[in-house]
Amino acid sequence: MLIRAEEPEDRAAVFAVNQSAFETPTEARLVDALCEQARPVVSLVAEEDGSILGHILFTVVLPAHPELKIMGLAPMVVAPAHQRKGIGSCLHARVPFEPLRIASILFAARSMGSIVSRIDAWTVRSSLQDGDS
Repeated sequence: MLIRAEEPEDRAAVFAVNQSAFETPTEARLVDALCEQARPVVSLVAEEDGSILGHILFTVVLPAHPELKIMGLAPMVVAPAHQRKGIGSCLHARVPFEPLRIASILFAARSMGSIVSRIDAWTVRSSLQDGDS
């Protein structure tokens, strides 16, 4: 499996993977809109035998306070037939900025119903302000 930067010709395959992994096409449309209208900072695909199996995307978020540097994680996706094989972890591991990896872990924990303290969220926000931008 190859983890690489998303190319423009991957767009349809990324849309298809998102559409297959979620109940509605809403997430696929969201990722498309973010790619077109936001500023992607990191956009990686997992490819095997010429097929896109997964995707991760971070874009710039424009906060109410412009001095903050905030990145948003789009829905990270792995094709249903390839889930629970470590592809999402491989995509996540290739994100080049440590604060983004931490933030996405906290987001995933919240999404799964785990309790994440305000201190953890503050640490991530501070790291993004001070460090890897």
